[in-house]
Amino acid sequence: MIRIGIIGCGNISRGHIFRLRLLKDVRLVGFCDTNLDRARSLRDLAFPEHEFAGNELLYQDYREMLDNIKMDAVCIFTPHTLHFPQAIYALKMGLHVMVEKPMACSLENAKKMVDEARKRNRVLLVSYQRHYASQFIFLKEMINKGELGQLKMISIRLNQDWVAITRGTWRMKPELSGGGMLMDSGSHIVDLVLWATQLEPVKVYARISNDGYPVDVYSNILLELEGGVIANLSINGNAPMFEEDEVFYGTEGYIRISDKVYWVKKNRETIIPPWLPAKSNPDQNFVNTILGKEENLSPGECGVKVAAVTEVAYESSRIGKEVNVQLD
Repeated sequence: MIRIGIIGCGNISRGHIFRLRLLKDVRLVGFCDTNLDRARSLRDLAFPEHEFAGNELLYQDYREMLDNIKMDAVCIFTPHTLHFPQAIYALKMGLHVMVEKPMACSLENAKKMVDEARKRNRVLLVSYQRHYASQFIFLKEMINKGELGQLKMISIRLNQDWVAITRGTWRMKPELSGGGMLMDSGSHIVDLVLWATQLEPVKVYARISNDGYPVDVYSNILLELEGGVIANLSINGNAPMFEEDEVFYGTEGYIRISDKVYWVKKNRETIIPPWLPAKSNPDQNFVNTILGKEENLSPGECGVKVAAVTEVAYESSRIGKEVNVQLD
């Protein structure tokens, strides 16, 4: 039985709780949030048929929870800049850690988290859902099998009504968010490019605009990967609605993911795959990795690479020049 504590009980935690409570090897043992009402609401969601005595299992300080409850792992769903201190504290206590994206807001902190997890032989997993989604698993497999030939170019467009959704929340406060749309939803897109291709980032040229808001809203990023592969990432945080479109181009065709998966071969044959690989989710993978049943499909190393590219993108936009990515 894996005993898990929850740090951060806001909206993002609810989907995780629905998945975790379905796993027979999981026991939820503590809920921590600076707002005790949020912690209580999540606890009651996790145990709908149980009546608790007052603030049972509830904490406002994560250190108090970790110091007083026996557990094996924690799931961290707090504002971005809090991920690092909370994860490091848990890892140093010998706990496995799953953390929401972005794993950390700086390359330095991301590397420290990975180093601590390795030192303690603990699982560190970043909740990048695309690693578990059928269409993106298919994309990664096709690239790995060489079905697209030599990869040449990637074009990704992400639109979201992010400003409307986040106005008045911690995501608009740099001291808690660490950045805007790029640091938040954009983290998924940066990760997708690096994970699907398994290519190292080389250099970045970016133009990023806050457009009068406290954090960034619009980003255009030109990311060069090893082998000269060019990725163009267009991120709009003030769009009317959510839209996402990815195209991965190779010498033998391309794969486009939007409403469906389209595989277009060099001879112009277009295939909509009749089947896609089985999907999973980060919560299940986290537990099964701890139990030794699965490999970690979204390890901390992914968070390190995303932190490196994101940090360099902000720097490139600030100075108006191309900047090399340094992972070491």
